[in-house]
Amino acid sequence: PNIKTITLPESIQTINDFAFAGNEEVENITSGSQVSAIGINPFVNCSSLISIELNDNKHFSFSDGILISTDENILISYLKTKEDDDYDITIPTVGAYAFSGNNYLRNITI
Repeated sequence: PNIKTITLPESIQTINDFAFAGNEEVENITSGSQVSAIGINPFVNCSSLISIELNDNKHFSFSDGILISTDENILISYLKTKEDDDYDITIPTVGAYAFSGNNYLRNITI
């Protein structure tokens, strides 16, 4: 089936490493406010993913194709669908595989 939207139950507290890896059809993932841990790039190679909704989550935020910790200390995922050529890293920690699969990104400035 072509699943375009995934909605996680409010009770989910952890999104594991590579949890949605390779799901090429999903466009939107919605998670609840209880998620307090996100593993290594759970969205790697999700080639259609454009939106991650975190519903009042106090640990993570998503904006403009980038998933980060709310305190802006960890870059978790720079979505494959984010079409910018350049990215300036101002976040102290970049998670493993954070840029994996993004064919648009050409320059990263630290």
